[in-house]
Amino acid sequence: MREVDFLLTPSAPSPQVAGADVIFTAAGEGSSGYQYRFWQYDYAAATWTVVQDWSATATWTLAGTAPAGFYRIVADVKTNPASDVRDAFTFIDY
Repeated sequence: MREVDFLLTPSAPSPQVAGADVIFTAAGEGSSGYQYRFWQYDYAAATWTVVQDWSATATWTLAGTAPAGFYRIVADVKTNPASDVRDAFTFIDY
């Protein structure tokens, strides 16, 4: 596994009003060809969900129709598309 600098940024600060979409953008630094996977942890339901599986798409949208609550958004990054193993991850409590 190699070192990857990695950022996860929401399009708006928390909390947001009901109905507002929030776009999370992941950005690996220091290389190219990254693949990203996004997870959501719902504290109220105590459940993890893969909300976007591995792809080159570096954004995921928390829909404004999501129930109000406290979430942990996790982004994984990898450089080898053939692998299911992440090189790094980061998260935001939102």
